[in-house]
Amino acid sequence: MYNANIMLHLCDFLKQPAWEYQRKEDYAGLESRYWEYIRDIHFDEKTGSNFWLDRAKEFKLNPSQERMTLQEFLEHKISHFDEDVLRPHPCDYFIPRSTRKTDVEVHTSSGSVGAKKETYWTKQALAYLAHYGDYMFDLHHVPRDIDWLVTGTLLFYRVVNDIVNRRGGLVHVDLLQTRGFKRFITDAANLPPEEVSRTPFYQLTINPMMEFYSNVLGREKIGGMVVALFMLPACVSLPGFQCIRAIYLSGTQIPSAELKHWRNQLPDKIFLTSYGHHQLGLCFAHPDFEVPAYYPPAPVSLIFVVDPEEPLRLVEYGQRGRIRLLRMDEALLWVQTERDFGVRVSPHKTLHWDGVSDVKVAWLP
Repeated sequence: MYNANIMLHLCDFLKQPAWEYQRKEDYAGLESRYWEYIRDIHFDEKTGSNFWLDRAKEFKLNPSQERMTLQEFLEHKISHFDEDVLRPHPCDYFIPRSTRKTDVEVHTSSGSVGAKKETYWTKQALAYLAHYGDYMFDLHHVPRDIDWLVTGTLLFYRVVNDIVNRRGGLVHVDLLQTRGFKRFITDAANLPPEEVSRTPFYQLTINPMMEFYSNVLGREKIGGMVVALFMLPACVSLPGFQCIRAIYLSGTQIPSAELKHWRNQLPDKIFLTSYGHHQLGLCFAHPDFEVPAYYPPAPVSLIFVVDPEEPLRLVEYGQRGRIRLLRMDEALLWVQTERDFGVRVSPHKTLHWDGVSDVKVAWLP
């Protein structure tokens, strides 16, 4: 079972993970204290983040000195900016001077929807993501001590590998290059199925990946695999697929109708899905929902669904809006309004924070 005794040391506030708080009021206190901790690191005038100190000068407002709450910060224009600001500046501009570089990992976006961008995670925050993933795997009743077959970006592999290792398993990995993925998905939607496999992206990326799947499944005892939804039909006939017990569907969005179809087609398999990327981490779907509802690893990452015309204003529960993310880490404090849209979902059981469902990625057909 999930090991609740694994203690993290990002800061004292996360020694008891957020999902272990039974009362919403207790989680709210954790979130507030954690925000104050991160806020005071990044806005410290001597040892803070140059990026946030420059914004404090621009707006003549220092959230740390003003003791701003998280809600006040998110509703203020100081928290609203274009994500492209990451590109022209060195890492030292964003990472607080008080944060040791030896505690930080640099990860790069996949580049599937534009120019690649770097982001910064502390090792402790990544451990917290894996701790959360371990918990969510248990909620889905994924067997422990099984080996996994994984393809994905480096950050995705980093987190999934840590989850599997925590659970006593081994990961066989083929890192995925997603440059050109946006064009491939757009083109594939307008092509007959027999022509999709002849596209350059399929030939250069998908074919080698299928060979990797086939080779590993043919020689190893694999209990879990990560696979993109559009590749699943081809995987069913691979040698060793019948031994797979858990399937983690990766990708930018998973239509609930297709997920239901595959659960009916493969009733002996456990299906997991997640939403996320290099800035947000992995937000796993809770198993209680038929339409996947994704919850982030709070309080390190949080999701808000906002009015597309007023990105500082939340929509009501059950309403659709743009996804806005917040990451609070000793290496990076970041707020980003996504191109993606989704439906705001209320807290559920011991996940005392907002989720998002029916995610629609703006650039997909």
